[in-house]
Amino acid sequence: MTILSNPALPSFFSQLPANYFVVDGDNIKDKDSFLREFSAQLSFPEYFGFNLDAFYDCITDMSWVNLENGFLNGFLIVYKNAHIFRTAQPEDWQQASAILLDALEYWS
Repeated sequence: MTILSNPALPSFFSQLPANYFVVDGDNIKDKDSFLREFSAQLSFPEYFGFNLDAFYDCITDMSWVNLENGFLNGFLIVYKNAHIFRTAQPEDWQQASAILLDALEYWS
């Protein structure tokens, strides 16, 4: 997983992906708020079940995202202030971050 500071983001990409999502960890204190915030910011489909299995399914599918240029131009998810959830609920954070890492591997 590549961790970038905010100023590094523009220089990391030659062109920012058309589909850019920002998830603010200030709103995430536990597993439920993690699922709610990701669902809201990524506009998960109505069938999202608000559990980690459903999160995995959505984050490794993304077919429900309205991609104007298809997947060729890619997408970027920025999760700011992840340390809040990591510190407050280490066991839940471990499960959620494992899914994010799986998704990163899936999409690479």
